[in-house]
Amino acid sequence: LSEKVRLELHLHKDAITPQSVVTDLAQKIFGDLRDHTALVFGDTSTSRPFVEKLREKNLGSLLFSAANGDGPARWESEFAAKKVPCEQLTEALNAVDILLLFDVDMEEFLATIKMNKIMSRRNNAPLLFISCWDQVPGERLKRKNLNDIYNIYYYNSFDLDQIVASTLREHQKISHVVDALIEQETKDFLT
Repeated sequence: LSEKVRLELHLHKDAITPQSVVTDLAQKIFGDLRDHTALVFGDTSTSRPFVEKLREKNLGSLLFSAANGDGPARWESEFAAKKVPCEQLTEALNAVDILLLFDVDMEEFLATIKMNKIMSRRNNAPLLFISCWDQVPGERLKRKNLNDIYNIYYYNSFDLDQIVASTLREHQKISHVVDALIEQETKDFLT
C-alpha cells in the first residue's frame, strides 16, 4: 500500500533535506551520475551528508579541497576521493559537473576568476553550483549573477531551504489524499 501511495502521489521524489534537493537537482540536470564528477570545497564534516547522498546515487568521482573537518586522508579512502591542491582548482573547474562550496575562501577565489571563461573551456557543459556557506540572509552570495551564465545552475543554502519548505508544503497538501487511499484500501481489503 505504501508503494502504491508513493507512486500515485509521486512521493518518491522526497526533496525534504538540502542533501536530497542537491541529489535531485543533479539527477534532473545530468541524469545518471555515474559519469559525473563533484568537487567539494570546504569543511569535510559539513559536506559529508551531501557527499553521502550523491554517492548513494552512484556519483562517478569525487574531488575535494579541504584541510579541516574529519580529515582528507579519510575521504581519500572512504569515498575514493582525490584531493585537489588549491593551485589546481581552476583546472579542476574545467572538468567537474557539480561544485559544492562550504567555505567562504572558495567564494573569494571564484570572485577572482571569470566563470564565463571557465564555461567556455568546458564547452558550456552544465555546472551545478551549490553554495552552502552563506548562512546569513542579508549576505547573499556575491556571485548571484551566476545564474545569468549559460548552463550554470546556481543554488545557495537559502534556495535549497526554500525547495525543502515547498516540498514539505506539497506533502502536507496531499496528506488527506493519502488518508483517503488508505481508508479505501482498508475497506476493499475487509470486504
